[in-house]
Parts: sequence; C-alpha cells; structure tokens
Amino acid sequence: MMTQSSVIPLSPQERWRQLRQVFVEEILRSILALVFFAMPVSLLRSWTSGWQPLYSLHLGIALVFLCVYRWRARMPLEVKAAIPIAIYWAMAVGALITWGLVGNGIFALTIINLMTSLVYPPRVTVWMIMASLAVLAGIGIGVVTGQIVPHVNASDYAVQASSWVTTWVLLCIVLMTIFRSLGVFQQSTQDLLREIQQRQEEIVDLANHDQLTGLPLMRLARDRFAVASQRALRQGQKLAVLFIDLDGFKEVNDGYGHACGDGVLREIAQRISQAIRAEDTVARIGGDEFLALLGDVNAAELIQARGEALLHSLSQPVVAAGRSFRLTASIGIALFPDHGSDLEVLLRLADAAMYQAKRSGPNRIRVVESG
Repeated sequence: MMTQSSVIPLSPQERWRQLRQVFVEEILRSILALVFFAMPVSLLRSWTSGWQPLYSLHLGIALVFLCVYRWRARMPLEVKAAIPIAIYWAMAVGALITWGLVGNGIFALTIINLMTSLVYPPRVTVWMIMASLAVLAGIGIGVVTGQIVPHVNASDYAVQASSWVTTWVLLCIVLMTIFRSLGVFQQSTQDLLREIQQRQEEIVDLANHDQLTGLPLMRLARDRFAVASQRALRQGQKLAVLFIDLDGFKEVNDGYGHACGDGVLREIAQRISQAIRAEDTVARIGGDEFLALLGDVNAAELIQARGEALLHSLSQPVVAAGRSFRLTASIGIALFPDHGSDLEVLLRLADAAMYQAKRSGPNRIRVVESG
C-alpha cells in the first residue's frame, strides 16, 4: 500500500529562500573566520609596514560584524546578505586605494559578485558587476595618473613576510567560501532532484493505485494483463480473469457509515491479495468490485478450486469499526484466450457471469460458457 509523507513539501519559492538562508550563513561564517584568523595577521603587518587607516577600518568592521553575527537570527535575509556585501565592499575599496593591485581587493570584489549572484535577482547582479568594474577602473585610473597615491611602496610590500601570509590566509578563506557555498548548492540540488523523483513516483503511484486499499487500478491492471497474457501464450497456459463483487456490502455501507465500509473494503482487499499468488494481480475496479488475474491455469478444476478458496477466505468474519460482519462474494470468470484476447471483452464477459452467479444465490462462482 502506498504511504504518503506527513511532511508538507516546500514550494519552489520557499525552497529557494531556504537555500539562500543557508548560503548567507556560510558567508557569515567565512567572515567570522576572517575576523579571527586574518585580523591578527593584518595587525602584525601594521607593525612592519606602518599603521594605515585601513587597519582602523578593519578593526571597526570586525567589531561591527561580531555584533551583527550575534543578532543575525533576528534579521531578514536581505539584510543579512547586504551586511557581508557591504563589509567586502569596504575591504575591497580600502585595499585598492591603500595598496593598489598588490593588495587583496580583487578577492573581495570576487566574493561580492558571487554573493550577489546567489542571493539577489539577476538584474542586481548585473548592476553589482558593473559597479565592481567601475570601482576597479576608477581606482586604477587614479593610481596610474597619480591622483591616488598608495600608502605603501609596492616593492617594499612585496618582500614583507606578513604580506605573503596575509595574501595566503585571505586566499584560503576565499577558496573555502567558494567551495563551501558551491557544496551547499550542490547538496541542495541533489536534495531537490531526489524530491522531484519522489514526487514523480508518488504521482505515478496515485495514478496507478487505489488510495483506499492500495490495490492497482485498471490502468495498471491493463499493463499487467498484457504481460501475463503474452506469458500465458508462450507457456501454452490460460489466464483467468475474475470479476469479484461483494454480496451485502451496500447494507454495511448504508447502515454503519462510509468509514466502516472503508474498513471492510481494506480488509477484503487484503484477503484477496493474500489468497492469490504473488505473481498474480488483484485490482479494484470501483466500489465493492474487484478484478483478479490468475495465471498458470490449464484446467477447469484448477480454476474452480482457486475460486472456491477465494470465496472461503472472503466469507470469514470481517471486523471493522469495532463490529463484526460476515460477507460473501459472487465471482464471474472468463478465460484468456478461450473467451477473448482483450481485457475489456473478458472483463465484460466475467461481469455478466458474475451476475448470473449472484442470481443463483450468494457465495457462488460462474465460469463463462464457451461457445
């Protein structure tokens, strides 16, 4: 029987927002790592290269960020995303003005555009890329024309051990941020694909199975008949099509309610499934009517015996809603290929035989007469 998940699936918009929340959290954690690991290196470099206004900016950003990180759970997603973008903007501009291209401003610009593309709509990303290029071009022109003078000589900066350590640490953090962010998106994509596959399987299951009893519906029964009938032809066997109708079920449904009737149908469906072989098929046609496809039958005595075993199982007391009911069934049987090669034809003949059996009394079997 099909089982349905009790968890309400998220809408695409909710899932995308959840994904962005996780991504922004990863970015904030990378900045936290930057504060604890890169700030000491930055301060160390200030002793070797001389104190610069950028170091004051670094300390101010670190203190503000620690406060933001502490209260981030109360902030909307857009605000949480804007904070790291603003921090990296300040770092990028400050580094480019202070050291030019020998600084690490390019790293910060890279992260800015990565964050923007994964959090905000594409048009915002386009504007952010244009702004990054404009800032880089403006500062570059200013440095080349001498209007902006870096505070540190590039030659002296390049031979300082602290400069190499700082660059190495920042590069590691940038790569860590990129890899962790891509990992989040990869995992989320895999989860989404698994959920899509699960939903597709559930849709197919709903289309092919009865939700009350879990039995196949006619759509699936037709497919199984096609396979079973071809196997019967290859093996020189017959395929029995049984039309099963409960006797007296209407009185149970009308007298004790649909909930009680549903309980009876579930029990009956289970008994029919247990009475036939695993390779055979039982399906619910509708209401209290069922279809069974029994393979490997080559004699009328075998068909009759299997039908009587099924009637015996169905005639046993059924307990539903705290009450015990004793029902019987009427069965009509048509044979493939003796009575036809099409399931609809065989089912119609078996239905007519079932009504003949019902007119003879409850708990009867009638096989379609050849002729």
